[in-house]
Amino acid sequence: MVSELQWALDHANTTYAVLNACRALRFADDGKLCSKLDGGEWYLARHGADAVVAAAIAHQRDGRTGPTTSEAATFVATALGRLGSPDLHWIPRNRG
Repeated sequence: MVSELQWALDHANTTYAVLNACRALRFADDGKLCSKLDGGEWYLARHGADAVVAAAIAHQRDGRTGPTTSEAATFVATALGRLGSPDLHWIPRNRG
């Protein structure tokens, strides 16, 4: 799961990275595998309003502006902390 979250930061767009982290948190919490959008909705219902997750959902659904790279990296690092990963200082690797 941890390597998939790093892959998303390195290779996918920020919306994918954030919603994938939400999905991983849900799986860790209740064992249910769900879509990225369902994971984002679950996260908001479970943890309350979150601008980064809301932006990712809006981008996925309507093409609106998604989270920035910095916002996504911070969100994924926080998710890793919740998942028990010791690596809390993730930054996206150079995509160049």
